[in-house]
Amino acid sequence: MELNALNRLHSDYIVQLHGAYLHENSVHICTEFMDRGSLELYVGIHVPENVLIHITLSMIEGLMYMWSQKIMHRDVKPSNVLVNSLGSIKLCDFGVSRVLETIGQKVATFIGTHKYMAPERVISDEYSIPSEIWGLGMTILEIGLGKYPFQAETTDPPLAVRPIELVQCIVYETPPILPANRGYSSEFAAFIQQCLSKNSAERPLPANFFENPLLMKFYNHDTNENRAIIANFFNCTAVAPTATT
Repeated sequence: MELNALNRLHSDYIVQLHGAYLHENSVHICTEFMDRGSLELYVGIHVPENVLIHITLSMIEGLMYMWSQKIMHRDVKPSNVLVNSLGSIKLCDFGVSRVLETIGQKVATFIGTHKYMAPERVISDEYSIPSEIWGLGMTILEIGLGKYPFQAETTDPPLAVRPIELVQCIVYETPPILPANRGYSSEFAAFIQQCLSKNSAERPLPANFFENPLLMKFYNHDTNENRAIIANFFNCTAVAPTATT
């Protein structure tokens, strides 16, 4: 599925396919090199709000493009969002993506990474595009918090919760809010909370993303300026990412 998806997707916000070859009965895919690695590498490093909003906008652009092509990613998480030194943010890893017959089609396949699944997915209910918006919210919240949102806080350092507890957290617990003491505005925190609504019908619709005043404020910037802001942060951040795609 990944090769088929990459062949169909051509966007500045999707990692691009350069080629593929067969070796020892395995298909090997060659994609563009994203030299600053994935967002997962930066969990625990403080990302300023202006940078995090630009990351959010790039992810939204990538997801909206996929949806326009009737493809669901189904595994939106920090490790599947790549960045390069030019300031480009791109979605990757389409191994569990799904081609839809219609944009509103619901599916029921239990596939993906449990930690980032929307409530309707972890209880094996049918799901559609709004489940991707949950993944967006979880990804941005994890970067903003500097840790995965649902952890066993009674341990030091905090540990990941057990699988059954994780399901209960996702379905019943209110996710943490982006903290003001880390420099995040109440407007941005409210947007992320809306993305993480337990009721999928209450999450932002794709058509409404750019009606958000805060997002529009940043979206109206010049694209090169946006990328320069992202590039400046990631190029000055002291991590040594391994080669990613």
